[in-house]
Amino acid sequence: MKYNENQERRSTGESLNTMRTWSRGAEEQRRVIKYNEPGAGEQSRVIKYNENQERRSRDESLNTMKTRSRGAEASHEIQ
Repeated sequence: MKYNENQERRSTGESLNTMRTWSRGAEEQRRVIKYNEPGAGEQSRVIKYNENQERRSRDESLNTMKTRSRGAEASHEIQ
């Protein structure tokens, strides 16, 4: 049980971290707009990077759900 609680705590910590990085990314994006008003190419690159980050974190959350369900199946087998 303790192992599962730790896993849960770690996953919530990870989601908090991703939220923190997202807000930091948004700040960077604003900074890019401020400094590089003539160069819009830089801005689109930052936006593309943010979209990739979002997609990656969504995939990670799907993976953790998969592993959790697998863990639940394993515990049923033990019982």
